[in-house]
Amino acid sequence: MLRNSKVVILGGGIAGTSCAISLLREGFDTTIIERSLSAKNLPGETVHPGIQTLLRQLDVLDVVLASHFKRNTGIDVSDQGGAINQHFYNQECSWEGFQLIRKEFDSILLNKCYELRGTVLKGERPLKLKFDSDGQIQSVITDEREITANVFIDATGRAAWLARMLKKEYSKVSRQLIAYYGLVENDKEEHFKNPRLIWDKESWTWLSEVNASTISWAYLHKDNGTKISRTWIPKELGNARIIEPRRAADVTWKIAKNAACSNHFLLGDAAFTVDPISGNGILKAMMSGIMTAYLLGQSSSLMSAQREYRNWIAEWFAKDSIQLFKLYEEKGWDLNVMMGNLSH
Repeated sequence: MLRNSKVVILGGGIAGTSCAISLLREGFDTTIIERSLSAKNLPGETVHPGIQTLLRQLDVLDVVLASHFKRNTGIDVSDQGGAINQHFYNQECSWEGFQLIRKEFDSILLNKCYELRGTVLKGERPLKLKFDSDGQIQSVITDEREITANVFIDATGRAAWLARMLKKEYSKVSRQLIAYYGLVENDKEEHFKNPRLIWDKESWTWLSEVNASTISWAYLHKDNGTKISRTWIPKELGNARIIEPRRAADVTWKIAKNAACSNHFLLGDAAFTVDPISGNGILKAMMSGIMTAYLLGQSSSLMSAQREYRNWIAEWFAKDSIQLFKLYEEKGWDLNVMMGNLSH
């Protein structure tokens, strides 16, 4: 029954395209609505080598390998106790992770959707939803057309367009946290192979070489009252020329109370967020898309698929939150300040 469903995915980023590819390969009638005409020029992101399993599952591994994204063997971490390298390896072999350039990576996944003959509506802006007599979503109305479907999927990231339209509530386990990020010109004479994570008792700074000419950075301060200017860059970058002024993202740890119910699912950051030091934002986006498609293809009913999905993301969110609490405590952060009045 579910395999005959028509699915509309709002958002053509990593979560949306991973879900679409998986659905299309299962034979679902799938439409992506993406308001941007071209892939977004987001900072590069470092991903664990385990992503190759997912890339192979989506049948894009060969294309990613041929794209010559920068590779890395681990993360160079420094704090008050010194510096260490956290390698990607086990006792038998050494892995290399990827430094993905988001614009290129997003395009690879979107091209796969085209190859599988999915419908991609680029440059269309969703405006409102229409509901049937039972209160389920019947269609989404864009600035170009009305699209009817059986299942609707929110893959719009932190914008959470569908969640906002449905007035979804989120459970928070941290006070508001803001991460800043940007791109600068790489003017270093010595290039660094691996990303760098620099800790102190009040903040962390992430530096990663996207390619020979560009460095991506991210920064989070435990006190949300600490503001930085649009032209600020981490001191470790000296007077590097700014390619793009810093941006900000709300990375408060939170999870949607009903990430899958009625006839819709929330994917990736629309479902839950933790701050980027968890290092699995891209993996979460890809896996939530793949898992949703798998459940729609294998479950006997929509309700059972949604129940399994809710349990799955709840377990992931709880695991990430616990690990982050332990990490920040280990680094000497005052969790009472970071968590505000929220219990931890």
